[in-house]
Amino acid sequence: MLPKIDRLEIHAAHSCNLYCEQCSHFSDHNINKAVTCEEIQEAYEIWTKKIFPVRFGLIGGEPFMNKSILEIIDLTGKYWKESQLDITTNGLLLYKYPELPSLLKKYDILLQISSHHSLGSTKEYDDKFSESVSLAISWVEEYGIDLNIVGNINYPFVRYKNINGKIISKEEPPLQWVKQYDGFGSTIKIPNVEWDPVGNWNACSAKTCPQIYNNHLYKCAPLAYALLLEEKYGKLDPSIDWVFEYSPLSPQATEEEVWNFINVGPENVCGKCPSKNVVPFYPTHDPMKLRKE
Repeated sequence: MLPKIDRLEIHAAHSCNLYCEQCSHFSDHNINKAVTCEEIQEAYEIWTKKIFPVRFGLIGGEPFMNKSILEIIDLTGKYWKESQLDITTNGLLLYKYPELPSLLKKYDILLQISSHHSLGSTKEYDDKFSESVSLAISWVEEYGIDLNIVGNINYPFVRYKNINGKIISKEEPPLQWVKQYDGFGSTIKIPNVEWDPVGNWNACSAKTCPQIYNNHLYKCAPLAYALLLEEKYGKLDPSIDWVFEYSPLSPQATEEEVWNFINVGPENVCGKCPSKNVVPFYPTHDPMKLRKE
């Protein structure tokens, strides 16, 4: 029996069509590094033989920025057939993929639409988001797919499930964003925090979402995708150097090393993370407007 983990995620795209200044995946930085079906399949070939995630998520960036996304979804369904599968999207590009609901239904993949409404949202964004939600709900009705609307600030978290032809929905309070860094691009900084690996780990919202990146397993998204910032901008502020001291789990990992990765809990790399000190963050930007570098 393979070592079991609650959840595992992989980027289907690093770039995004929205600008969200609190993004812990740094997808608002216009990262142009492509994700190919070949590299996705290579990662799946490695890790399906080493680990069993109860849940497996396709994320980004914005997954539907990748023109090969339907092939990637198909690969995901074939390789991780024993896991509960989901794909998280901002929803704005769903209209381009009329074949999508059939594929989601085929592999029983949850479609999760994340609202990026902010205090600076425009009618353009609100209209596009509403259109996307309406389209997805029509897929619940026609195809019986499962759908979550992950809200924040003005939008609730809503689950839609088609049970015997009837849509059942459940609403929960809106979610709140947090922001763990200041600045942008080469000026990005992490605030000075008290050294507290255990306290930061206990407060961390990313500890349940390890990532596959470059065929390695990373403890959390910031550790993985800060590498994209370094590739794009070169040397970053010294406050971020501790991120690059982290050693991810390699593709050659033994079963014992996989178990250690799953069970390790707080590490030294957690000590300088600001998780314990973050406060609710209310973005004021227009999510449709990309920051100019």
